[in-house]
Amino acid sequence: NIENLSLEQLSGLKKQLDEEVNQIGTSLRGLREAEARFQESKRSLDALQPEHAGREILVPLTSSLYVNGRIGDVTEVMVDIGTGYFAGQSVQGANEYMDRKLDYLRKNCGSL
Repeated sequence: NIENLSLEQLSGLKKQLDEEVNQIGTSLRGLREAEARFQESKRSLDALQPEHAGREILVPLTSSLYVNGRIGDVTEVMVDIGTGYFAGQSVQGANEYMDRKLDYLRKNCGSL
């Protein structure tokens, strides 16, 4: 019973709860950032059109370093499936993958 706790115990409980709230906030921000990345990927897939084949683009090597490139096959894309692994998928398959990831992230955000 919280009414029977001493001031020192209440202070410790408050500190513990504050830490848990901060940890949940950090987790929620991370999930929201991941959700935004998957939504951006879906928008990019939606923008990819057959007439884009052969178009010149800038390919990022880092967040501030790019090289010139050309769009090749617009029916297949490489999807980052985590921990440095990539899988070739059709645009439709990649869209379905992004939808599954977004659903998973939204469920996790809801559980926090």
